[in-house]
Amino acid sequence: MTIPERLGKSISRRKLGILCLALVVGLSTASPAIAQGSGFKLEPIDKGLVVGAIVGVAVVAAAAVVITYLVIHNHGAVVGCIVESGGKKTLVSSDKRIYSLLDAGPPLPVGERAKLKGHKSGPASAPTFEVEKVLKDYGHCQP
Repeated sequence: MTIPERLGKSISRRKLGILCLALVVGLSTASPAIAQGSGFKLEPIDKGLVVGAIVGVAVVAAAAVVITYLVIHNHGAVVGCIVESGGKKTLVSSDKRIYSLLDAGPPLPVGERAKLKGHKSGPASAPTFEVEKVLKDYGHCQP
């Protein structure tokens, strides 16, 4: 489950990227305003303060990248057992949700536990999953 799903919110990849970019740019360009020609004297800047500010901005940028990766890494992926009954394929996910698999897409390993990438759709009472790609086959389903 991704961070936005845990928070009960949906956020697109584009909005997340723009948000992270704005955060990094805003923090990297933030500096105290210097009034020129107003008679203020500037004290020498401590090198430790500059290094600390640079390290702080780098840490925030790295955190933004890690959060972005974690949010979009498993976006659209479901792990579960693929079962066929009456010519219809279904996926029983790890969290016990049952998805009806659409016929379009790659051949699926029936009777296997697999990680599938695709798109969820349909109502909550009868969800469907359109498979784009089989990411990993974990072997036979365990009862």
